[in-house]
Amino acid sequence: MERKQSKRQVVGAGIGVVVGAVGAMAAHAGATGLNFNIQGLANGQGVPQGYGDRVTATTMGGFGYTSALGFTPNVVVDYTTGAVEPSLWVSGYGDMTNCAYDQGVGSGRFEMVFVADPGFEVELEHFDLAAKASAFASDPTISRVAVLDAGGAALYEATDHSISRTERRHYLFGTPLRGRVLRLVVESANLGANSGGIAIDDIRFGQVDVPGACLPDLTTGAVAGTPGFGVPNGVLNNDDFFYYLGLFAANDPAADLTTGAVAGTPGYGVPNGVLNNDDFFYYLALFSAGC
Repeated sequence: MERKQSKRQVVGAGIGVVVGAVGAMAAHAGATGLNFNIQGLANGQGVPQGYGDRVTATTMGGFGYTSALGFTPNVVVDYTTGAVEPSLWVSGYGDMTNCAYDQGVGSGRFEMVFVADPGFEVELEHFDLAAKASAFASDPTISRVAVLDAGGAALYEATDHSISRTERRHYLFGTPLRGRVLRLVVESANLGANSGGIAIDDIRFGQVDVPGACLPDLTTGAVAGTPGFGVPNGVLNNDDFFYYLGLFAANDPAADLTTGAVAGTPGYGVPNGVLNNDDFFYYLALFSAGC
């Protein structure tokens, strides 16, 4: 199976939503910024799935990034807007340049999935949204903006948010949202055919090492929707195995754990963007070894 397809206040310029204590950000060592600076990409062309994966420099091939004292070599980013992948637009969404939007007319759901390697967690610090000035007579209201953990529980959620056509709206998390898997979701289906009139930019995220992590411990329970689903609890049992089995069967990016299944070979324990039997047997070996 191949996986790589798919309180209001002013903060600088634009309208901002600030969550948590801003002072807490100082403890974070560094972050990667996605500004969709992608060489050769024109308006309406799809954002490559590799953009944002394992960033180690401000320029990697034709991909450009920003950095705040560090990078994210242990995080992979996946994009989806339902039927099609998100696309680039250079200008016209508020005051943003080089942003990503939902090109699937009427699909109304933009989602980014951040997946950290085993033993690491990803931290989401910030992102911006803006509306396309030419698509609306007044500032539109979208139905939902949320950041979800691996089990689908909302770490941040806001409904009926007005998005400006002239300036970006900041979503700034003073205490970064953290987990091995984070899903950033923007829902604008209420705008009908104009759902693609909402775009995202300046997404800032980091990674943290989790010392002493039990790598095969993935969840508290194996039943979706129950408290602790997708949240490690320091106990390794069959719930963890069946949780992984569910990820693998669903072709979930979080199930990608290794390049090969033979210990000592290059890429062992290093996710490679391809989900296959090597990943399953690698997890099985971790689970059998215990913690």
